[in-house]
Amino acid sequence: GLGMMMQMMGEMHRDMMGAMEQQMMAMDGMEQGGGMGSGGGGSMMMSSTSFSMGPGGVTEVKRHVRDGSGREEVMMERRIGDRARRVTRQRMAGGDEETEDNSVNITDEEQFDREFKNLQRGGL
Repeated sequence: GLGMMMQMMGEMHRDMMGAMEQQMMAMDGMEQGGGMGSGGGGSMMMSSTSFSMGPGGVTEVKRHVRDGSGREEVMMERRIGDRARRVTRQRMAGGDEETEDNSVNITDEEQFDREFKNLQRGGL
């Protein structure tokens, strides 16, 4: 039933977060191995990830990555149950920007965003 589905989704989120944490730790390791002793000519990378979970299967993941070349990426994913929207923006060193907007089981993105904000406001 529904309870079983919610439990499975919770486990999926835990697995996903565990994998993301491992990935972030690997990234942290790469950052430190980067250009420490190379006279400032090495590559530098900064990244941060935040995760919040509200009632009713409402989750939000934000990730911000910037590397030494000036490339920057911001990703935000919002989920309500089996519906999700992920927007990724990349800015290249030269200033070019690229936006990718992916939705799963959503027909109206604006309606989804409003519903997400209402659920998040009510629960957090």
